[in-house]
Amino acid sequence: FQYAVKVDHAFWLIAGGAICYFTGPIGVTILGNVPLNDALDLVNINTLSAEELETTRLSYEGKWNQLNLVRTIFSILAFVMLLLGVLFNRT
Repeated sequence: FQYAVKVDHAFWLIAGGAICYFTGPIGVTILGNVPLNDALDLVNINTLSAEELETTRLSYEGKWNQLNLVRTIFSILAFVMLLLGVLFNRT
């Protein structure tokens, strides 16, 4: 009976880790970072003044950093959940 309970915990930890990984690093990249990259790619930096370059950078930097923080948190959470799932499954 104890083994079944541990395997059940392992399953849910691994499933949760997979969901975190697909939601965070993959989902945020597809839905957040790629559109930012595409928009930034349309900017012709050769024609912008120094002030326009700074404004453009500042408008993207905050969004990019927020998305990167979300990806980092979800990556760490996914790693911890997957590691715990493997450890629960081994005992």
